[in-house]
Amino acid sequence: MNQDNLAQSGGANGEIRVTVADPKKLNLEALMALLKLNGIRIVGSTSDPSDVPAVVRDTMPDVLLIDARMSIEVADESWARFKSQFPRMQTLLVADPETAARLAALAPPEVRGMVQRNQKADDLLLALRTVASGRMWDMPIRRPIQKTRGRKMSPLSPRERDIAMLISQGYSNREIAQRLELSEQSVKNIVSRILRKHGFRNRTQIALWRLASGGDEEA
Repeated sequence: MNQDNLAQSGGANGEIRVTVADPKKLNLEALMALLKLNGIRIVGSTSDPSDVPAVVRDTMPDVLLIDARMSIEVADESWARFKSQFPRMQTLLVADPETAARLAALAPPEVRGMVQRNQKADDLLLALRTVASGRMWDMPIRRPIQKTRGRKMSPLSPRERDIAMLISQGYSNREIAQRLELSEQSVKNIVSRILRKHGFRNRTQIALWRLASGGDEEA
């Protein structure tokens, strides 16, 4: 799809309806002004992460343009609800370049791309049109496992490594809780920490990492 085709994507008559979310009000106002100047219709905005679900529900945008850090603060169940209730809505992140790769790894799976704040305005506009058409835009890639002096390093605690090992062996959270004499909620919390520390999005990635590491990761 070329840029002329992308220019015609979006809602009726090629219009793209965008909701903007950024915790810094100056950033929020700057993004909204830029988009309005370029013919993008702003249907909603917020600077409060807790308001994002309500604003999305009320405005039903084609694209949610949201600060990357803010997107992580929106609850997982809200993202699942967005996907089921607003399947045509696409999400585009905005991030500072120095944190873009790390935040991309932690981003919700519903995200379709990321624009860094040091990019040109034309890049943001093209990214909006691209994701509005249902296509992916660029996302930085962060390798979750780093090597230092030839050895794989892991930030996991001994308990977290135990749970990662059991996940790789196919145990459910309930089964892990029973084996380790923990509450199921405690196991869920620890699994969330493992995901966050390594930049993974699901249990499958934990299992693959654990199997690939061969058990030689360190705390």
